[in-house]
Amino acid sequence: NTARCSIYCRAQHEKTHATYHKPATGPAQRDPQCDESLLFQSASLIKVFIAACLILIIDKLSSDPSTADRYRKLGGAWNKPFTVVFNELVGVEDSRMRPLPGDPSVLQLLLHYNGIYDINHILLAPDGTPLQCLYDVVDRISQYAEDTLEQPVEGNGWIRYSNANYILLALLIEKASGSLNE
Repeated sequence: NTARCSIYCRAQHEKTHATYHKPATGPAQRDPQCDESLLFQSASLIKVFIAACLILIIDKLSSDPSTADRYRKLGGAWNKPFTVVFNELVGVEDSRMRPLPGDPSVLQLLLHYNGIYDINHILLAPDGTPLQCLYDVVDRISQYAEDTLEQPVEGNGWIRYSNANYILLALLIEKASGSLNE
């Protein structure tokens, strides 16, 4: 009973990615005109949006005395450990995030330097749909990051390209602003 889904299969060196939809009547049908690369192009634009939001709330709103207190808590956030900044915004003990391996700063997550390894397969379906609720991600992401700490990395070990870094940064923006839309 899902209106639209994306299926991604990979075995050894073979892979396939297809999108299907369920019409009002009849069986599910593959979307032959659906450009599956569009998802990844959109995700890249979202990263630029997240970076711009961080610059706005950390560099501008945190130093503006007329803004809400939650923005002022972000003063100097670029070089603080991400979990420290996140937990200062959350405040509530139950919603706090445990430290991430290596204590990456907000800036390091943005630059994929000393960030967490790729855990997209744990957090997102191939079509970008979240596999877990927000509370579970906040509660478990430190453990996921720790569990995947030893996974092999292409290129320099200090660069850890991972969309999960931007998921964390989007959570930070949500906690400061109420939502990405705001």
